[in-house]
Amino acid sequence: MRDVRDSYCWLLVWSLVTIASIVSGCSPKIISDKLAAQTEGTEVGAQDTTPPVLTTIDDGSITLSLSTSPSFSWVSATETGSGLLRYELSIGTAPGLTDVAGWRDAGTGTSGQISGLSLSYGTTYYTNLRAVDLAYNTSAAISGDGWQPTPAVETGALPVSVPEAFPYQGQASVDYENAPPVYSLQDSTCTGLSIDSSTGLVSGILTAVDGESCSYKVRATMDAVTTTSNALTVNVGPSLNFSFNTDTLYLRKGDPAQQLVLNLSSPAPFSSRISYSLYSDQTENEFLGELDGLATRGYIDISSGQSSVSLDLRVPLGSSLTDGTYQTFKIDTGTKESKPSALLGLHSDPVPEFDLIAAGADHTCGIDEGRLYCWGSDSSGQLGNGATTGNVTSPTQIGASTTWTAVAAGLSHTCGINGGKLYCWGYDAFGQVGNGAATGDVISPNQIGASTTWSAVTAGLFHTCGINGGTLYCWGDDVYGQVGNGATTNIVTSPPPIGASTTWDAIAAGTNHTCGIDGGTLYCWGFDIYGQVGNGATTGNVISPTQIGASTTWSAVTAGADHTCGIDGGMLYCWGSDGAGQMGNGATTGNVISPTQIGASTTWSAIAAGSFHACGIDEGRLYCWGMDSHGQVGNGATTGDVTSPTQIGASTTWSAIATGFHHTCGMDGGTLNCWGDDDNGQVGNGATTGNVISPSRIGASMAWSAVTTGSSHTCGIDEGKLYCWGMDSYGQVGNGAETGDVISPSRIGALTTWNTIAAGPFHTCGIAEGKLYCWGFDGTGELGNGATTGSVASPSQIGASTAWGAVTIGSSHTCGIDEGKLYCWGDDGSGQVGNGATTGNVISPTQIGASTTWSAVTAGSSHTCGIDGGKLYCWGSDGAGQVGNGATTGNVISPSQIGASTTWSAIAAGANHTCGIDGGKLYCWGYDSYGQLGNGAPTGDVTVPAQVGASTTWTAIAAGASHTCGIDGGRLYCWGFDFYGQVGNGATIGNVISPAPIGASMTWSVLAAGASHTCGIDGGKLYCWGSDRSGQCAKNISPIAPLLILSRD
Repeated sequence: MRDVRDSYCWLLVWSLVTIASIVSGCSPKIISDKLAAQTEGTEVGAQDTTPPVLTTIDDGSITLSLSTSPSFSWVSATETGSGLLRYELSIGTAPGLTDVAGWRDAGTGTSGQISGLSLSYGTTYYTNLRAVDLAYNTSAAISGDGWQPTPAVETGALPVSVPEAFPYQGQASVDYENAPPVYSLQDSTCTGLSIDSSTGLVSGILTAVDGESCSYKVRATMDAVTTTSNALTVNVGPSLNFSFNTDTLYLRKGDPAQQLVLNLSSPAPFSSRISYSLYSDQTENEFLGELDGLATRGYIDISSGQSSVSLDLRVPLGSSLTDGTYQTFKIDTGTKESKPSALLGLHSDPVPEFDLIAAGADHTCGIDEGRLYCWGSDSSGQLGNGATTGNVTSPTQIGASTTWTAVAAGLSHTCGINGGKLYCWGYDAFGQVGNGAATGDVISPNQIGASTTWSAVTAGLFHTCGINGGTLYCWGDDVYGQVGNGATTNIVTSPPPIGASTTWDAIAAGTNHTCGIDGGTLYCWGFDIYGQVGNGATTGNVISPTQIGASTTWSAVTAGADHTCGIDGGMLYCWGSDGAGQMGNGATTGNVISPTQIGASTTWSAIAAGSFHACGIDEGRLYCWGMDSHGQVGNGATTGDVTSPTQIGASTTWSAIATGFHHTCGMDGGTLNCWGDDDNGQVGNGATTGNVISPSRIGASMAWSAVTTGSSHTCGIDEGKLYCWGMDSYGQVGNGAETGDVISPSRIGALTTWNTIAAGPFHTCGIAEGKLYCWGFDGTGELGNGATTGSVASPSQIGASTAWGAVTIGSSHTCGIDEGKLYCWGDDGSGQVGNGATTGNVISPTQIGASTTWSAVTAGSSHTCGIDGGKLYCWGSDGAGQVGNGATTGNVISPSQIGASTTWSAIAAGANHTCGIDGGKLYCWGYDSYGQLGNGAPTGDVTVPAQVGASTTWTAIAAGASHTCGIDGGRLYCWGFDFYGQVGNGATIGNVISPAPIGASMTWSVLAAGASHTCGIDGGKLYCWGSDRSGQCAKNISPIAPLLILSRD
């Protein structure tokens, strides 16, 4: 029996065994067996000296992010002795190395994982494996083939279902730090989808329809690393329907934005982009740039879950769009049945008839029907449009209010009165905005105080004055006493009352001085070094309002940089600096220190002083004088100094005038005119043109009375003046030279009595005061001047008659009506002259028959038609039935009556087809390969007049080479060949085989059709559309819908 000591010994041994088992991972039983064996002189497993044998470890392709732990598997070790104790794993950058992870216990299974690693993409790692048996024999380590961590392609943001025809959009991504991934689609059956190789955006419109599905994978390649996602299946469901909140949205220039709302029949299943296109009856680029910058084609972003999206559409006041301009906004996304369109129309063309205008240093503002508009320099927010946008070159409405009553512009700040409340904005370094602080720039109208009784405001260089309830207030820069508060206080940031009077009537602020009228008495104060205060001396600074003279009948006063002018009893007086002739006294006399009458007139009604010039209105006539370095005097030149009032133009309807530093604006008969320095767009003509030296109308003519179109040139009559433009290779423009292409309307001569104009391919004829003039190409006698002279580059009178009433031009022949008699001349190779023969060239007007009752005539390419006593006659080439006599007879050499009707009222001949109006009904005949006859089908040749439609209210018709246009009830219709947009329907769609309405206007009155372009007059405004290769549409583009044309003097 063991004694107590043995018990303690075994207790100690067992404790050690237990501790060793914890440290070694062996069971207490194994360790105790070893200890017992040694105690008794034996060794368990002593006979096992053979280590385990390993064959294979699989470290495969590892796909993981850098923060995860790789897993490995291996084939079981061969162990023939004591049994397997454990496997151990390590990782290195070469086989056998453990520089990444040292040996770690991997248990007794055949797979394991290592965590806590610091890995890098693109680096090859090797997994090492060894086995340990119960006898602590350790196998030789084996290594895998090497592996690289490969990032997974994240596809969770890619949609797995999409409505039919809805734009699929989703984002694939991959976490890779060393190089940007390059994405591609793999094994894709999803036709219509593509992926952005740099961003991983998968987008497109699937061709699959409802109930079908497709699949694709996303591959990402980063340097030498490539990873591919699992296949993603996309199911296609029922389509969504799109619609607009309105079929027609009318926009008005300068008005606040209006909303066009795109509605979806159900919420968007994911964020996407809806494509649209915008096409117009003007040029796309001009219109689109004026609709919040929308491009010709673009996208509307819509968020997941959104069922509608609003578009804010606004046309600025300075846009070139005019009344009757239409734009079609079309959704290009969705099924054929669910692609809506909305017609955007400009329903008015308000060339603003400003009631009030104010000119600052380089900006201008005006009020039209209570709306405030500003334009020009915006460097300090002085335009009030919420930004400092640089230059704004056309009048732009500020806010939506319609109750503005006064506006004043300083150097770079502006103030106005709206509903009796005073607002100021712009440059505020001297407190001139009046908001209690000198804050820098104030970019939107900011109300000053709470009063609602302001009646007048004026702005100087850096100070401002206003009248509130008859009390005068001034604030801003006061270095020279111009605030008038009895001191030179440097800066006054809030309006204080000046004196106690409550009867102030008018106020004017110059650069650093101020003048006002109180009960008819004139007061001035501020800087007086040049005598601009008018107190009879140059006293330096006058710090309080000082009465000037004794008169109590002053009615107007204005202050320039260093001079002042006013009106007293209708008489004009000026005083102050006269270095540039701004006194108007006929000299540059230096300083004039007291009010001095200018001229003897007693009917002056308005006066405005700029920096160094002045303008006034006397019995509706405009006069300007002073410095003219930038054309600000408006006399058509930059003449230096104009020392006496000089009348500007001949108008007697001037009503308002405003002068800036070096520019001037005025209202003449309700029309705004501006001139002078335009470097910052202050003239408002849509450009920064440098100097504008004569009054320039801001707007478009509404007085066009006639238009004609040749093959590639156009002419029109505006208020009796003739303008031509387009191809001028043969002098057909008539500007005295063969200049190639003339891309804007060019005034032809000085006559103001033109009433009729006609253009052929290369020559033109017109009538003024009954006299016939022709010019252009004259190779076959078509000018009628008795010779074939080649080219005539200016209008040349034909004969001496003063009774011509009509003229028409074909390809190379001309016809006209003189006192009811018909005359023709030019090329007669097909009998188109109508003189009973094919005589070659007829070089002078030759009477056709003896009738004196011809009322209309038209010339086609080589045929002619006319109306005599209501009867229709045609002659010339008849190869396509264009003569209308029931056959294609070759040539008809004399006028041949067509049918028996005696009520024909209008006739038009195209290249090889003819159309006419009889009793309000429209008839067409001749060549019809392009649908130009309008009968609903291109039938080849129609040899007799065939009615087009059933209407009985047609009033005008024009035929081009292979297209036709007409007016029915004031509405414009066009049809036929449309390759160049000459039909005007907003597209170039090939052939239009029936009359198609163009726009919605009901006031079209005149039409002309050329070879591949068309022009018309609507409400006195001229529009052109179709080919513009030679500038014949005056825009150097090819508009596919009517485009407004401006005249140029």
